[in-house]
Amino acid sequence: MLLVCAAKKQLSFLISSLFRVNGHLSAARHLSAMSEAPAANKQEAANDAEELQEGKARILKRGNDVFYNEAQVTNRDLSVAVLRRFIPQLAAEKAEGKIKQPRQDGEPRKKDKQKGKKGSNAADAAASDAAAPAAAAAQQQGARVLEGLAASGLRSIRYALELDGVSRIDANDLDPSVVESMKQNISFNGPDAEAKVQPTCSDARLLMLQSPGVYDAIDLDPYGTPVQFLDSAVQAVSEGGLLAVTATDMAVLCGNSGEVCWTKYRSYPIHRPYCHEAAVRILLACLESHANRYKRYIQPLLAVHMDFYIRVFVRVFTSAAEIKASASKQSYIWQSQGCDSWWLQPVGQQNKKGNSIKHLPGHGPAVPEQRCPESGSGFLMGGPIWSEPIHNQEWVAGLLQQMDTEQANYAQYPRLKGILTSVLDELPDVPLYYK
Repeated sequence: MLLVCAAKKQLSFLISSLFRVNGHLSAARHLSAMSEAPAANKQEAANDAEELQEGKARILKRGNDVFYNEAQVTNRDLSVAVLRRFIPQLAAEKAEGKIKQPRQDGEPRKKDKQKGKKGSNAADAAASDAAAPAAAAAQQQGARVLEGLAASGLRSIRYALELDGVSRIDANDLDPSVVESMKQNISFNGPDAEAKVQPTCSDARLLMLQSPGVYDAIDLDPYGTPVQFLDSAVQAVSEGGLLAVTATDMAVLCGNSGEVCWTKYRSYPIHRPYCHEAAVRILLACLESHANRYKRYIQPLLAVHMDFYIRVFVRVFTSAAEIKASASKQSYIWQSQGCDSWWLQPVGQQNKKGNSIKHLPGHGPAVPEQRCPESGSGFLMGGPIWSEPIHNQEWVAGLLQQMDTEQANYAQYPRLKGILTSVLDELPDVPLYYK
């Protein structure tokens, strides 16, 4: 009897042990399946998506989940080329001390700082020596770039893989689902893209307002007008930094809806053969206006009209003295209603006597008579527009020369070469044109 009881207990123990082993095996299989699921899902998602390649970047496109505009390849190629030339230039200027941080409001002026300071050359030298390593360290960190409306992240990924001297690229979008898709595209491009591209989900205006003077280059490529982003963009770009801005609302800028252009850009367009160039100049004048509010001003490097949009690249600097000349860089247009003749009337003028400059209102009206001398008709008055050069032709010549040596990097090289060659053939100081 005792032997039977012992046998039953042993059998019970063996059965319970077997169940425990089976349970552990089942749990292990379940955990293994769970760990393999994300990889399988990721692979399945990649298999379901269409892979698109542009430059060195690749993205996954699933139907219309994220906006991708194939027609903007020219825009993106040009943007990559401009930054490939600009970022080393900015780095060199910083290293040489040509880019100086502006004095902040409330900060004493340099001459005030030096009052009562005697025999401090040794201290100055020591301070300079101490500051040199910090400046060198800042230089080695590389440029920081913002793409305010990144969508698929394609442009930011191209910047990460095709630009030298960039330490971080903030790829921002307002839509959380779009940002998730962007993260997948960044991961899809490997560790080089992941190391530099930081996806963010925020209102671009808020992000820029929270980052004053942080970005060495800001890229804004919205659908429609960019005006709602300009005020924060001119504050977020660093001293001497680059703003790259697209506007696609050409019907508004070219004069089909003049009153809308006035409300957005504070300029009245005139629908004439030069309307596309005038659109570029309206956007530049708008950028200058926003920059002036913060004692800053723009210097255009390149501004073009392509397809259904305009694209401008401008540098932003700070100078309370320089912004006083802003009015003399802009003009009103007097357009004949009977022919294509037009006259420009500067908003302001400068009266220079020796080293003294006095800023005055512009003289007007610019038209020789009350009626057009060619047609006898009246006039339309438009503007103000940017009436200074819209390109730095020396800089563009260097850009074209650089692109000539890197043709394989740009799918739209033949077209861009034609555009930049036309830019170099333009008269730099003659706004608009005659047909």
